[in-house]
Amino acid sequence: MVGWRVGLACGLALLAGGQPAAAAEGKLYETGPSVVSGYVRFVNAGTVAATIAAGAGTAVLGTADGERIGTFQAVPARQPLTATIGMAGQDGVVTVTVQPDEFVTIA
Repeated sequence: MVGWRVGLACGLALLAGGQPAAAAEGKLYETGPSVVSGYVRFVNAGTVAATIAAGAGTAVLGTADGERIGTFQAVPARQPLTATIGMAGQDGVVTVTVQPDEFVTIA
């Protein structure tokens, strides 16, 4: 059975004014057919754009409808994954470990 967890990194709710950015999402972590995977997505729960830098790439989540929720991306299971989330000129770090076939949302 697929496990579901919601990881909340809402310490980034220190939101001050800022300019929203268009949503753009690239591959954040390296995976492939031989890698046992889980799935991670990021959600912008704030009032300013969020930039997520992790592994192999960067994603920007805006504040308009359709820009807040990233897509689930395959990530290597059973190993700590770290992302830096930037909002309103401040950064925070979140680390998560997913199990095979587990879906995790980080807000």
